[in-house]
Amino acid sequence: MIRVFGCPVLLVRTQASKDAELMVLRHEVAVLRSHWLATPGTLLAWHRRLVARTWTYANKPGHRGVGRQIRDLVLRLAR
Repeated sequence: MIRVFGCPVLLVRTQASKDAELMVLRHEVAVLRSHWLATPGTLLAWHRRLVARTWTYANKPGHRGVGRQIRDLVLRLAR
């Protein structure tokens, strides 16, 4: 409904108001293009570093050591 009622308004507007709106929109596009803090590749690199730093696990091969009592029990059972 908004578009239906908005179309006649566009036909009645003056050229000056259309030019003003066009200038505002161009300025908005220019502002949005110039305020990028980082490129998408930089954002992905930051994310990869964050994940790598947060989700670190010890890179020790094998399993952790067993207690002395367990080791003695296993050796006794093996004999």
